[in-house]
Amino acid sequence: NLSVVAEIPGGSVPDVLSLLKHPRLHLLSDHPIPIERPAGTVRNRLEVTLPLDEDLQIEQVGIHANGQISDLRLGGVVAGRDLDRGAIGFDVTQDGLRASGEANLAGVPSRVAVTMDFRGGPPGQVTQTTSVQGRATPRQLAAAGLDVSRALTGGTIGIAAQLTEREKQGTTITVQADLREAQMRLPSWRKEPGSAANASATLVVQDEHLAGINAIHAEGPALWIDARAEMQGDQPSQIVVSRLDIGSTRAAGIIGLPLQPGAPLRVQLAGSMLDLTGEFGGGGAMGAGKTDPLVADLRFGTVVLAGGARFTDVNAQGSYDGKTLRSLRLQTAGPERLQVVLVPQEGGRKLSVRIADTGTLLRALDLTSSLVGGSLAVEAQYDDRDPVSPLAGTIDLSDFHVRDAPVVGKLLQAVSVYGIPEAVSGPGLKFTRLIAPFVYSGQTFYLGESQAYSTSLGLTAKGTIDLRKNTLDLTGTLVPFYALNSAPGRVPLLGKLFSPETGSGLFAITFGVHGPAAQPSILVNPLSVVTPGLARRLFRLFN
Repeated sequence: NLSVVAEIPGGSVPDVLSLLKHPRLHLLSDHPIPIERPAGTVRNRLEVTLPLDEDLQIEQVGIHANGQISDLRLGGVVAGRDLDRGAIGFDVTQDGLRASGEANLAGVPSRVAVTMDFRGGPPGQVTQTTSVQGRATPRQLAAAGLDVSRALTGGTIGIAAQLTEREKQGTTITVQADLREAQMRLPSWRKEPGSAANASATLVVQDEHLAGINAIHAEGPALWIDARAEMQGDQPSQIVVSRLDIGSTRAAGIIGLPLQPGAPLRVQLAGSMLDLTGEFGGGGAMGAGKTDPLVADLRFGTVVLAGGARFTDVNAQGSYDGKTLRSLRLQTAGPERLQVVLVPQEGGRKLSVRIADTGTLLRALDLTSSLVGGSLAVEAQYDDRDPVSPLAGTIDLSDFHVRDAPVVGKLLQAVSVYGIPEAVSGPGLKFTRLIAPFVYSGQTFYLGESQAYSTSLGLTAKGTIDLRKNTLDLTGTLVPFYALNSAPGRVPLLGKLFSPETGSGLFAITFGVHGPAAQPSILVNPLSVVTPGLARRLFRLFN
């Protein structure tokens, strides 16, 4: 044999790749690597061994090259991202290639190792192995095209990826993430740097297209997720979740991924517990800002909200277009027995609400403890032709008590001469029924001519409630001893003389409530105390 050795102190990466791609060598020509815009400097040692045969074939020529590459750049080498600032050592023969070193891969400082087998073999033989190890911040991952900012909010993530290509069996990529030093946030779950957590997945590539994502797994403190992705073409179409433990949530189901711009995320989840303590509190409402469209089907034994609100046997299906809740069917089986139906109609949406025990629901949501009991029915419509989508309808509340309510307490103190026993005893002031037409628009609640009554008290009211400023501007009429006082108004022919207004009586008191809801001013018209209903209109001071 004749050996020829050449030292190349300052060659270029494109020249070396051109040599390795030469079809007579059967190296990178038979095992191509997709590389764009290669650059860098090579310090190379090339050894060629020639058998001294009369009939020499190229396959008999021994080729061995090794050396160092500095300032290496390979464009689009991984998922369309570049490798640059590389310092790589390599060794190439006709049997294979080995290379390792350090480089920035998609902007992430990494340790890289590549092994390629150029020899032919049976199906299943490993022809290429590439491993990458590095640490990245969420911002670096986002710049690399992997935006995980919703889940990873700080710290660093250790990444280890291995690509294995097998003869006629495609490629698998195993990705592992060490999340110990990461700061994380998921619904109702938080993790600070320092506590152990990890995640992993296996990607399957066929004919240079993503064919599947298997063995998706994550675990950490109060966290365990097992899932896999199903594909449509080379895009994940849905995530099949076999186990989802996040905080107190215990669920399984399917998450359908949007395949077209503007398409909704479709979530079907069921389980024993859904923990929303970190997402929705008392009074929270979807639609406060623009988010992604969503279609959801949720069925849980228990749902927990912020403040400890807990609902059992919850069944909910709804759709959200990114700005507005378009449809909803919600039912619970607890003592409140809540039923909500929201359906589209021409020009808007129709809302129907039924609650068996309204006081229990309001206390669970930490809205108020002043209302006890009460069967509620609401029928209303959203007008979506208006930019603010006002909601107009009627509230019908039956058989309830009001207690420890500052506004009602101050009002009754102002008219205490009449004495209302239920207002200061036991369960509070009892009402038989309340009927209230309303319009809710732009954080303002407009109360129409409303009335509430019991055997001891009748009450009418109208005005506005500013929910943004938490202020009241109401006027109304209070009728003590309602059953007896309103009797003359039911006398045929003469009734209109004594009681021309719905909900009023022979003797009544007009009032006004103005100012902050916690400490409003109460104004009472004393002249209306002794004035029959027909003449009382002359003495109103609050309209």
